Amino acid sequence: MDDDQIMNADQLKLAIDDARHRQIALLDLIYSTDTKALGLLRLHVTIGMAAAAGAVAGFTSTSSIPKSVAVGLIAAVVALFVGCVFCFRSMRSAKVSLPGRGADFWKAALDNKVTVPVIADQYLSELANGQERDRETNRVTARDFAIAKWAGIVSPALALVTGLLSLLISC
Repeated sequence: MDDDQIMNADQLKLAIDDARHRQIALLDLIYSTDTKALGLLRLHVTIGMAAAAGAVAGFTSTSSIPKSVAVGLIAAVVALFVGCVFCFRSMRSAKVSLPGRGADFWKAALDNKVTVPVIADQYLSELANGQERDRETNRVTARDFAIAKWAGIVSPALALVTGLLSLLISC
């Protein structure tokens, strides 16, 4: 190999820094989904509790709430409950790969007198494996969060359709 094709120390540092920044960005995506899912969970629970209370009140004998409205509220509660489940799924614990290597990695490299290219190869190989796992974690959590959002979006329409069907059936 020509000397101009071999990475020098500065180029190697740039490559490792670039890979670490990508790892940090992946972790930020996972954390962002987690934070948004917690906020959405709060909203689903708040609206779901209010809808559940309205539904229960609608089934009492002295209620002024029509039974068809109570049935529609139950449908909304079910959709919001599904959204809550998927919020929790998107916030589940997952093994992530933090940027950088632990002391054990660097100690082993020093103790074994490993050359810089070998260390860089091992470092980047471990980072690549961690990034692959983190990409999969991000994909799964983002999918679950999207389902949670859709559950909240469809809950009013589901309540309306269910309430109208209940009204038509009871007529």
